[in-house]
Amino acid sequence: MVPPAVVVCYRPERTCDRPAQLAQLLQRLHDLAPAAPVYVIEQSDDGRRFNRGALLNYGTRLALDDGAQGVILHDCDLLPSDDLGQYYRDAQHLARSPVHIAAAYERYKSKHFFGGVVGLSRAHILRVNGFPNRFWGWGGEDQALRERCLRLDLRPVAARGTIKDLEVSDDGAPLTLSAKLARLDAASAKCPVKREHLRDEARAWAIDGLNAVRPASVAVVAAHSTPMAHLHVVVQLPDAFTAWERHAVAQACHTAGCVPSGIVKQSSMAVVKTNAE
Repeated sequence: MVPPAVVVCYRPERTCDRPAQLAQLLQRLHDLAPAAPVYVIEQSDDGRRFNRGALLNYGTRLALDDGAQGVILHDCDLLPSDDLGQYYRDAQHLARSPVHIAAAYERYKSKHFFGGVVGLSRAHILRVNGFPNRFWGWGGEDQALRERCLRLDLRPVAARGTIKDLEVSDDGAPLTLSAKLARLDAASAKCPVKREHLRDEARAWAIDGLNAVRPASVAVVAAHSTPMAHLHVVVQLPDAFTAWERHAVAQACHTAGCVPSGIVKQSSMAVVKTNAE
């Protein structure tokens, strides 16, 4: 059996204990599938909204370059149960079709939900071109990935199992969707041009995705390995991987009535030279 690589997107937040969640996830993955290489891709504290798609694309690129035959794309606050272990231990279980491992996730019940944890074979993630890189902020990139799969007649299947959600409300109860959305609104964390980007997917999917990500264009702030993680790397993402992506973000912001700098939450941003400079 050859296990897939597990790629985890991550950034510490003020609203919840992400480091503790990550530690629990890494321990769980180690117990469930000790041979599976884990790549933790952390977005630096650069003042910008979280870009889940670009982080997972970057980690996928590293994993594929290392020879991974499949990838499981993972949020840091979801723990898989024992009955989902087959997907983590053997990439062959991802070979026939994309698998929505977090299908049993309680917070979201929409049939369009394709987030949380998904698994794809090496061939399929390359074929659909991964996630779009232009979704700065929460929401949309998972829906875009689902549409890319369906566009190529790759119909995701729902895994049978349970997922433990580590993101809870202030009183320790499971976090409801309305409470999650309220947190995102308070933090200005949503993608302000989600709808515009989704409308663009028909022409964007073959241009904006995994094929645009070049590790040399990403600034590595820090990197280390641990017994639980094959690689934990802190990166500063570029504003755009291609000129097309930069133009698409500007056009979407114009349509939505914001400016391209709307992807930025704070006025001051750290400047880190990329390896390509």
